[in-house]
Amino acid sequence: MTALVVRQGTVWPKNAPTKTAILQSALPDSITIQWEVNNTYQAQFTAWDDGSEAFSMLAVQNSVLIDGDWFVIKQLQPDYTGGVNTVEVTCNHLYLDWASRNYSYYGNTMKWTMNGKAYNPDASEGLTKDEVIAKGDTSSDSSSDNTEIIESLDPKGVIEHFISPQANITFSYHGDFGKRNIVTNQDLSFTDILSLITSNWATAVIFPKGLDIGIYTSDAFYQNHGTRVDYLHDTPQMQLAYDTTSITNGARLISPTATEDVTTTTSTTETVNTGSRANEVIAFAEKQVGYPYVWGGPRGVDYIGGTDCSGLTSNIYKHFGITIGLTTYTQCNDGTRIGRSEVQTGDLGFYNPGPHHVVMALDNSRAIQQPQPGQKCNIFNINSYEPDYWIRNSQMAALVGAPTTATETDTENNTKSISYSYFTPFWYQNQTSVDRWGLFATSDMTLSTAQTVDDAKKEADSNFNLNPTFSLIATFESGEKIEPGDVAHITIKSIGYSTDLKLVGYQIYPYSKSQQPTGTYNSNPTNILDYQSAINNRLDGSVKSLSSQLEASTANRQWITRKAAERGNTGGQENAT
Repeated sequence: MTALVVRQGTVWPKNAPTKTAILQSALPDSITIQWEVNNTYQAQFTAWDDGSEAFSMLAVQNSVLIDGDWFVIKQLQPDYTGGVNTVEVTCNHLYLDWASRNYSYYGNTMKWTMNGKAYNPDASEGLTKDEVIAKGDTSSDSSSDNTEIIESLDPKGVIEHFISPQANITFSYHGDFGKRNIVTNQDLSFTDILSLITSNWATAVIFPKGLDIGIYTSDAFYQNHGTRVDYLHDTPQMQLAYDTTSITNGARLISPTATEDVTTTTSTTETVNTGSRANEVIAFAEKQVGYPYVWGGPRGVDYIGGTDCSGLTSNIYKHFGITIGLTTYTQCNDGTRIGRSEVQTGDLGFYNPGPHHVVMALDNSRAIQQPQPGQKCNIFNINSYEPDYWIRNSQMAALVGAPTTATETDTENNTKSISYSYFTPFWYQNQTSVDRWGLFATSDMTLSTAQTVDDAKKEADSNFNLNPTFSLIATFESGEKIEPGDVAHITIKSIGYSTDLKLVGYQIYPYSKSQQPTGTYNSNPTNILDYQSAINNRLDGSVKSLSSQLEASTANRQWITRKAAERGNTGGQENAT
């Protein structure tokens, strides 16, 4: 008789109940565990009412120990037909129950309290009337509270930041993870926090063992233990799925945003514009700094606020009574080309192809831009992000006057934090994938670590799905053990296919002597090419065989034709050939 342990309540909370009972009425063939990497970890079984205390404890949010792991009951479906009272039980692994029921409040926009403790006391939201008056600020301007706080963290840093120590839950980390830029002042459920890890580290695997939640690199999780699966020898059935719908191989790549503290030197020599209104142009442009990028925002108007790159330049020009085109494609024709060394206040810089982006020079060394969606208007060093070409508008040039070179001495050390891009956004496609499958474009990809164009392409390739998904479901003999993280060598001799595949899911029957477990194996690009090669080799073999048959048939027909001709020439007598 199969025995499961039923426990009152869940295992993970502090001071969790400890009452348990042995359930002996679970049907062995019905007890299943389904797991899919970073997704499902579920158990199901059917039990009949034997009048035991354990059966009566089969209630939602109680726990069941199955095959050495605790699962939390989520659904019950009683059945009273046939004179026997049974219940079908569906459970989630305890770590999924824990993650779905907890929340982390790290946003900084609202003051709130819990158990008498105040959080975010300096926030401008959530204040009572008396608190607003006492603060002396009735403008309700909380823009400073909405500033994103970004930190460079690895998965351990993410967990330690968002999740306070748990009474019975622990975390372990396996493999070497790099760091990513993470927004740390946000409110997230624990489920969202785990998703934050798998989205920023695309190959990370989260797999629990008991009360410990393991976070693995792919190399640390997947190990080759010598498992071999030979179709019709080790497994009676294999199903293969080959799907191109998830391919991505082309996108516009967006640079990470860098911040840097810039300190003015006490004595500098640079090209500065001393024209009568140059400082006015610079001062008005600087008022735009900090406003968010708004694609298709206001343009060609005297306006300070969010807009896109061409909207920014046309609005600055309009403030001084100058009308230029409303897009990069028209603005590039609103002046004459000039060299880099000639650049002065008000000149426009353009980036190919297209042009797709425009900036405005504040002087010979700095320019202002609206960078891209998700970022804000900023001032950057021209030499760090140099346009492909510059134009000068004659009306703006007349307004600001000609530049002069002067030596400025500044006795103050002023430090200002600036934001900028490492490189201009650009289109990239993995040509090998495009040549093989065609172009599958996806949305803009904002990169997290790349600081050069070459690094950007490498990071994009790691995020693209460059090949079709290729999965294989193998059915095993009953009682055969399937291990998470296994790498199996799969062989299908009938098509000459042989390769290593990673186990990404399974359905097992840990107490059954008759039910057959299944394992789902997933691919990498090598597996797909191996499979295609096997199919092509088989096709080549069939073509060669058919060609041989046709050659033999042609030779036979030629022999018969020759013999018939000889019989006609000899009056029906055979030649001895």
